[in-house]
Amino acid sequence: MKSTEDYLKDLDNFFDNLPESKSTSLEKKVLEDFHGNPPILNNKMHGKLPTITEAAKSYIAKNMSQGDCFKFSVSGGGCSGFNYEFEVVDSTQFATPDHVFLLTYPLAIVDRESLPFVYGATIDIKVTGLTTAFIVNNPGAKASCGCGTSFAFNEALLE
Repeated sequence: MKSTEDYLKDLDNFFDNLPESKSTSLEKKVLEDFHGNPPILNNKMHGKLPTITEAAKSYIAKNMSQGDCFKFSVSGGGCSGFNYEFEVVDSTQFATPDHVFLLTYPLAIVDRESLPFVYGATIDIKVTGLTTAFIVNNPGAKASCGCGTSFAFNEALLE
């Protein structure tokens, strides 16, 4: 069994060897937000894959059917610039190199395009009265909206 230190080194090695992309839809959103003064995304960030708390794992597992997969991603838009997206997809939809596994039970993935925006994030669950919502603690977010799914990305992580 690998030690925690070896596991973290493997994760950093994984992130170091991700293929660099010239432009993705999220990167285009960042560029548009800078009104023609394009920053360069730092694709060499070191970090950990997003994690899911035990409470959130339990909630996800209870609300998914066999053959389902929990997908965590980021999209452009929202009141702060980016939105977290949480969806249940058919497990056959993630059989591409565009996704990275977060968990095997419950089955959870993140798409590679979203990964630079959620390094080190933690997904938790919050229950308030009859409302249950996912909460993301993202070290790359400089601000979040009250809605809980919108965030502004920290420009300090851009070169």
